[in-house]
Amino acid sequence: MPPCPLPTTGIGWVPANPNGVQNVNNYVTNSCLNEVYSKVSINGFKSKVGIFLQTFAGNPNITININQTDTLESDVMGQTTFDTTTNNYNITLNGNELPHCSQEMIANTYFHEIIHVYLKTYLDSYDFVNNSQHTAMLSTYFTDLINATMTTFPNINHLTAFSLAWDGIANAGTDSPQDEIVRDIFRGKLLQKIHQLYPGTDESVLLNISAQHQNGGTAGTRSPNCN
Repeated sequence: MPPCPLPTTGIGWVPANPNGVQNVNNYVTNSCLNEVYSKVSINGFKSKVGIFLQTFAGNPNITININQTDTLESDVMGQTTFDTTTNNYNITLNGNELPHCSQEMIANTYFHEIIHVYLKTYLDSYDFVNNSQHTAMLSTYFTDLINATMTTFPNINHLTAFSLAWDGIANAGTDSPQDEIVRDIFRGKLLQKIHQLYPGTDESVLLNISAQHQNGGTAGTRSPNCN
């Protein structure tokens, strides 16, 4: 399968580093997170999100490192940064919260952060918290994120996968008033779409579904050794 082509649309596209990654290093020690990583690697990488990784193939100068930490806020499941000194992309997972979430939520987080890696290569990265990239996810990659989770967990329904993706993107901060306007446009379009598919579903329903897959909830596939 050929590499995913360089993006040519979206907010603030800057194809400044059209290179690839040769190494993906998983330094996560939590067994529950690694269990899901194995599923993501086998199944989810067959989705379009996995194809994004092929964009980075063949460049020995770029590496993706996946780590866990106990220092992220409880509502931040993961974070992706770029080290300009080493050309390493660092995905950091929330070691306190994620092991107690459903495997579906954990997989959604992996895919979310992989998209950040992709966007950090092609989209001008404004600040540490990736706000502008969340707007791009809403406008261009939201369906890809949903499909990646559903590819990894075929039994998950569309509304649930939508809710997990929504919770991590739709209410993120913005970098400017203009970015906020654009974000809200795409938020509105997605909410209208989900209401048409599932009448009576509003944002509160989406957030409630997502909450049931997080720490303290009971929905989804759970790893008993982590709870």
